[in-house]
Amino acid sequence: MELLLGERGKITIGLDLPVFMSNNLLEFLRNADLGKVDPSNPQSQDLKDVLYIVKTGISTRRILNKLVHIYASVNDMLSRDPIRPQCVLRIKSTPLMDRYFHNDYRKIPNFNPNSFNYLAFYDIILSNIESPNKTQYRPVFIKFLLQTLNS
Repeated sequence: MELLLGERGKITIGLDLPVFMSNNLLEFLRNADLGKVDPSNPQSQDLKDVLYIVKTGISTRRILNKLVHIYASVNDMLSRDPIRPQCVLRIKSTPLMDRYFHNDYRKIPNFNPNSFNYLAFYDIILSNIESPNKTQYRPVFIKFLLQTLNS
């Protein structure tokens, strides 16, 4: 496996490798309010409508991490630490999350839909992906590269 250079030259292995998304995760992203491609232009397309990953079902952990944060920000779900406002501590559930991830909530200890750990939401997303096995990996990676180049 080749190591990939991530942000600021850090070596990453898993964040940039393609993964399959579950049907629940795909439907969640197809229906999620992710805002506009250009938030300053109300006439721009909805971000979810231009995401090629929802057509192929293939993404990366890094892309999904960014989409989780976009979804939480656009839908005003984040509670910040008043002392360190750059740190997000808590998140609240939405009806859309409830529809697609209600079975995953039981994995979160002492789950409260009005306030739970932000990282738990990302863990829910990660529980809805699957890495390709060795025989699938090469064609999946090629398909992912082609979708990235063509989008």
